[in-house]
Amino acid sequence: MSGQIQMRTLILISACFGCYAPPHAPAATDAINEIALTRMAGGFGNGPAYTVTLRSDGTASYEGVVNVPMLGRYRADMDAEAFRALAEHAIRIGFWALEDEYFSEYTDLTSTVTAVVAGKRRKRLLNYGSAAPREVREFEAAIDAVAARLRWNAVDG
Repeated sequence: MSGQIQMRTLILISACFGCYAPPHAPAATDAINEIALTRMAGGFGNGPAYTVTLRSDGTASYEGVVNVPMLGRYRADMDAEAFRALAEHAIRIGFWALEDEYFSEYTDLTSTVTAVVAGKRRKRLLNYGSAAPREVREFEAAIDAVAARLRWNAVDG
């Protein structure tokens, strides 16, 4: 009798965990509609400070603040395939399941905030002092690489 109860319990637990998905994970790359990267200078003003936002509708925006070649606000159009590749990258590294914050033990370092939006769901990840796992840093670099290939146009104002 107890063997049957244990087996039923095991089957029930397996069924529950088998269909579990993190509450903020998008079902597919098509669900992701925005990917943003913000780099912030360290405590002594070291490093670049800018934000780049890439969208599934093919639009992109950039704002350079300090220590970057392009200061001010810019807009660009981007290839849908480039966005899709970044969305696939986010899913491949399990972006939605990663910690929200990674911190270095040192102070006055640069910070990077990466955000992924899927519908009304938004996940932000803070990487202070490049303390995040390699996969996160590679995703950040991939976002920068896509942004570097865009033809940016200054926004008036």
